[in-house]
Amino acid sequence: MGPPGCGKTTVATLLSRCSDFKLVKISHMIKEEVESGDKWRAKTIMSFTQGFRRLCPNEIVLNLLKEVFYTTCNDSVGYILDGFPIDLDQAKQFEFEITKVFMIIYPTLSLNSFVMRYRPQMTEAELEEAKEKHIERSKLCQNVYRHYEQKTLKCNSLHPIDSILNELVLDLDRYFGYKFRFISDTTKTSNTRNVHYEMRCSASSSPLAQCNIRE
Repeated sequence: MGPPGCGKTTVATLLSRCSDFKLVKISHMIKEEVESGDKWRAKTIMSFTQGFRRLCPNEIVLNLLKEVFYTTCNDSVGYILDGFPIDLDQAKQFEFEITKVFMIIYPTLSLNSFVMRYRPQMTEAELEEAKEKHIERSKLCQNVYRHYEQKTLKCNSLHPIDSILNELVLDLDRYFGYKFRFISDTTKTSNTRNVHYEMRCSASSSPLAQCNIRE
């Protein structure tokens, strides 16, 4: 989880690529549902989200997650949910209806850093709207963090991505028992270091495999 622009999708994608965990991008999941051809469901979602400018209701998100879990759980040792939870109510509903929250990775990004990073890419009007969204989401994330502090790994998204992931790998092993192998390719492409992490985690040892979706 994290505010807009903090790098949570980058972290989630890299972790999933080097593991057997299934990556579920919440925004893509909602978009695919809108474009699926089911006009009634698409109309319902769009009426709530107003073109994705507002948050999709928890009931819709959780129902879509249930469908993903039901159809893929036999072939998955666990899941990485990108952009979830948005708020504390969503996390609690997830635990009540699906399964418990095992851990949360929380990349942080201050408002000033967000503005410096994205000002060149936005108009002033777009930036003001984005700042309001960033403030709102940051407050929601802090509520989640306070409730799940013992299950949360925080990282500063201003640090280089290889440094962030290296620290996450160490902490995931130290505090949660997930075993990663760090492979660093020092060859630079477009001034970016290629960094790979390989998760070695069997279904029997992974708490994320213990997923019993509640009816």
